[in-house]
Amino acid sequence: MTTRPPRVWAEVTGGDALGRGQQPALSWWLPEGCSVQHAYRLRTDDGYDTGRVEGAIQSFVRLPVFDRSRRSALARVKVWTDLGESAWSDPVRLESGLLGEQDWQARWIGVEEAERPEKGSRPAYWLRTLIDVPPASGARLYLTALGLYEAFLDGTRVGDAELAPGYTQYRARVQSRCAACRRSGRPRCGRYATVPPTWWTSGRTSAAGSGWSGPRAAR
Repeated sequence: MTTRPPRVWAEVTGGDALGRGQQPALSWWLPEGCSVQHAYRLRTDDGYDTGRVEGAIQSFVRLPVFDRSRRSALARVKVWTDLGESAWSDPVRLESGLLGEQDWQARWIGVEEAERPEKGSRPAYWLRTLIDVPPASGARLYLTALGLYEAFLDGTRVGDAELAPGYTQYRARVQSRCAACRRSGRPRCGRYATVPPTWWTSGRTSAAGSGWSGPRAAR
């Protein structure tokens, strides 16, 4: 048996503009010293298994495992090459998000302004609350905004994306991001978020390139 594929990675393929129908796809490098792949096999730790598949393809091999929300699985690959059968690769984690409308249960968090500020004069608000964290080894934080946000848990910034969640057609949809959070060990976690309301929906950026201001602060 030859060594395992030294690198395996996952990307998301397919789906429509809203991400519906997307599936993960694996790509991998052949073990050192191999020049030809004759077959491959993919499997996950929750029961999916392709069996041996003949062929030299080793890029963007789709795994139809995003069939339900919050499915999390570890995927591995082994190959048959000119040097024989390889060992299983190191695992790659695949995790589906919230796929159905019924999965999204949230409310907008915002600031009700007594008066509508002039264009370009809106401040950035700091919003703070405490949330109960049930016993768990980890959690997922789903975030979106009509504007921009930075989120913090226990004083630590969640993620490193700038200008999140990004511009979109707000009358039709909003984009969201998901962040993995480790439990701090305390029964309650402080959650802090800043929402600069002078961007995207309520700021001076528009498709026409001119300044404008929405009817209320972003949220």
